[in-house]
Amino acid sequence: MPQPSEFVDTLLEKLARFGDPSARFMFGGWGIYLDGTIMAIVADEALYLKADDATLAEFERAGSTPFKPYPDKDATMSYFEAPADIFDDDNEFENWIRLAVEAGLRGAQKKRTKKQKSD
Repeated sequence: MPQPSEFVDTLLEKLARFGDPSARFMFGGWGIYLDGTIMAIVADEALYLKADDATLAEFERAGSTPFKPYPDKDATMSYFEAPADIFDDDNEFENWIRLAVEAGLRGAQKKRTKKQKSD
C-alpha cells in the first residue's frame, strides 16, 4: 500500500487538534477521516472537503469547484476544492474543517437511517 504524501501527513497533523485524523488510500487518492467520519479527500495533492445541501452555498461563494473523479466525464462528487487560503489562517482552516465534518456526519447519519429502514 502506498505511503501518504508529505501533504497528507501535514494535513493529518493540522487536523489532530480537532480529533483523531486518519487517511485511507482509495482510488489513487486519499480519504481523510476525523474520528472515523470521512470529511475530505486528497487527489493530485489537492484537498477536497465534504459538502452537502447545508454547506454547498459556502463552497460556491468561495469559488470552489467540485471534485471530478473522471476528467473526461461530467460526473462530480460531493467534495469541493478547499479555498486556496485555508492553510494561511488557522481560523479559516477551522471554519472549513467544521463545515466538512458536519457534512460528513450528516452523510453518515443518512446512511444509517437508510440502512435501518431497509432492515
